[in-house]
Amino acid sequence: MVLSKPLLGQYAIITGGSRGIGFQISRELASQGCRITIIARSVLQCQESVDYLNKRYPIPQQKHNFLNCDLLNASLACAHISKTYPEYKNANILVNCAGMTQKSLLLNTREEDIVRIYTLNLISPAILSRFFARSMIRQKHKNANIINISSMLAERYLPGTTIYSSSKMGLNRLTTSFSKELKRRNNQLIRVNSILPGLIKDTSMGNSVNFTKMKEYGLGDMVTDKERVAKIAAQLILDGSSTGKLVNVLAS
Repeated sequence: MVLSKPLLGQYAIITGGSRGIGFQISRELASQGCRITIIARSVLQCQESVDYLNKRYPIPQQKHNFLNCDLLNASLACAHISKTYPEYKNANILVNCAGMTQKSLLLNTREEDIVRIYTLNLISPAILSRFFARSMIRQKHKNANIINISSMLAERYLPGTTIYSSSKMGLNRLTTSFSKELKRRNNQLIRVNSILPGLIKDTSMGNSVNFTKMKEYGLGDMVTDKERVAKIAAQLILDGSSTGKLVNVLAS
């Protein structure tokens, strides 16, 4: 039996794609024929993840690979990519998944952590989206997509997540506004969507959360799994029409 590869010939850049939700999205897209480049800081983790993708989901005459960048300085990362990796121009999909969590009340959160959370969760996706969108438009890529990984905490309250949740609220607004900016004369140049997962237990955010406390705040249902998030990402990329959507993802 020949498996369908609907994303064969397409190319995704995935930040934070070496572990957690990002790696699950990398696996899902690669399984459908998409070439993957992971952007993350840990060379060892990136190499392990890319080795897995190349072994499990090989692509004819191409390789999945990674770029070692610190997205706390997205401008420097974009300059580095532009100078050293011209293949970025072939990417028609960007997934902004890298992020930083919070597990303290705002009164107890260090100033440097506030800056880091906003930088990684909101400013970096904005700068990367601008950088890759410009390339996608110049190259006239078909099926050009930006997927932002947000959180249901952008819409619901949980103590100790004020900075994290507000950064994700900003990411949602970035999604809806940028989607509208990318529409020209009834032609959507690039589709931009956000996925808002519930908490996932086997991620850094999920590991930092007291699920008993969640139930006290009426959030006992706000859980999901990485596999479902990844499948939603693939569906948004493949459907050819959705843009400006904020898609809540709970466990099925």
